[in-house]
Amino acid sequence: MGKIGPSIHKRNLSLMNGIKAKKHLWQNFLKNTRILEMIVGNAPLNETHVIEVWPGPGDLTAEILKRRPKTLHLIELDQDMIPLLENRFSGSTLEIYHQDVLHMDVESGDSVGQNTWIEVLIDVTKIYLPSYHVYGNIPYYITSPILHHFLYDVSLVPDCAIFTMQKEVADRILARDGSHSVLSLACQLVSHVEKICDISPNNFIPAPKVWSTCLRFTTNKVDRNEANNILSLIKKGFSQKRKKLITNLSQNGYDKVVLGLLFEKLWLSENIRAEELSLDNWVHLHEWLRKGN
Repeated sequence: MGKIGPSIHKRNLSLMNGIKAKKHLWQNFLKNTRILEMIVGNAPLNETHVIEVWPGPGDLTAEILKRRPKTLHLIELDQDMIPLLENRFSGSTLEIYHQDVLHMDVESGDSVGQNTWIEVLIDVTKIYLPSYHVYGNIPYYITSPILHHFLYDVSLVPDCAIFTMQKEVADRILARDGSHSVLSLACQLVSHVEKICDISPNNFIPAPKVWSTCLRFTTNKVDRNEANNILSLIKKGFSQKRKKLITNLSQNGYDKVVLGLLFEKLWLSENIRAEELSLDNWVHLHEWLRKGN
């Protein structure tokens, strides 16, 4: 884990080949090779299928390819990036999709050699893999939807997800007991989250106005249907943050008398607010409510 300051790779300013970052897509391209190496890590990927979202001009892609992934799939929304990626990696074995990442799915399926099953439908692209890692320097305005997509929505969740995002959002995700949010609980419910590094704005082209952070999400084996049910309860508990938890839940279909008895069993004050509960508190509260006790 580290904190990366000003970029020492000024020469990379000339490597955009006429491609300009699009403000409406919130594109900021990470160009510091040292940081890109830190994000990918030193471990070889020769037994790992990899998906990269929003690869842009392909600087992180190049670092991933150095680790020789079993297969590599690039999901890029910007049409102008597709020919750039095709030209830059013309001698490499990878697949490039012009697709909104929120309109793609990953399903469990065996691969043969370097090939994977790919199904392009009208509204979704499906990639069939036995397992995979996902990487991405993702646009800050859709960080939460992309995280939810890969941690909850896709048919086959990744073993590991490594995303660079706005530092403020990363700090919220890393929050501990007493300062939780729906986002932190949603991520920590289904994965172990750890910081790889903080990144200063000078390492991007163009430089964003805020610091960034790269996080690693190592997913766990919790049942996703059960996780979604717990997350639904959490969202109800946070529905009006300034109100007490018992008030929010009673206004969302739960009997206040039953809640009072449960809070007493779980040693929770009736004055407690949603952000004060630990993740274990939420899991236990959900279990008791499901039992009807």
